[in-house]
Amino acid sequence: MLDSTAIAALFFKDPYSDRMDGAIKAYDMMHTLDLAYSEVANVAWKRACLFGEQLDTCRHALELAEEFMQSTCNVIEARGLVDEALRLGFEERIAVYDSLFLAAARRNSAKVLTTDEKLHAKVQRSKELHGLTLLPDPVQDARRR
Repeated sequence: MLDSTAIAALFFKDPYSDRMDGAIKAYDMMHTLDLAYSEVANVAWKRACLFGEQLDTCRHALELAEEFMQSTCNVIEARGLVDEALRLGFEERIAVYDSLFLAAARRNSAKVLTTDEKLHAKVQRSKELHGLTLLPDPVQDARRR
């Protein structure tokens, strides 16, 4: 299960970009949520409006990310996960945007590949969710190349 930060790192230069590129090569099947489209679009907006990156560059990266999601990922509708995500969010004090990916991963017997270090740390501390997220390992990724 790729969360929005993982997808964004694949198409927008990020400290995790190289590691994420290597990490996804280990998987035959990838899942994401439909909400990733809007979250990755928000990354494009931030890059152009807040960080001054070229609008054309951001649009192109967004187009590539959307194409990747459509052609490579099994895109799951978030609407059917809201109740479980809210429960996880309340119990674990995790934002619903993030807990939707966690709920989807649990439902699909998957793990969430993320670049969100705070989310990963919070999940690792949780009794219920421990081990449900993966943060790309730079040592492991370097060996794959």
